[in-house]
Amino acid sequence: MEGGGLTVSEFLNADLLDRLHVMVAPMIIGSGRPAFSLPEIKTLDSALRPKAQMVDLGSDMLFDLNFSHSSVGE
Repeated sequence: MEGGGLTVSEFLNADLLDRLHVMVAPMIIGSGRPAFSLPEIKTLDSALRPKAQMVDLGSDMLFDLNFSHSSVGE
């Protein structure tokens, strides 16, 4: 799914996202929309902790995040 930060955030907030690919590249493009806009948490125990696999793509890194088996506090 390629939907931008607001769409992805809505799916995350509604617990409707099973898998997410996040690409990190060494590029600074300035200000813009945040990748995610989620409610603030009080402690790290409440953070989302998806299972993650990293794929090295040379100078870029792909994070394959699996939310279908994640839970808060794992």
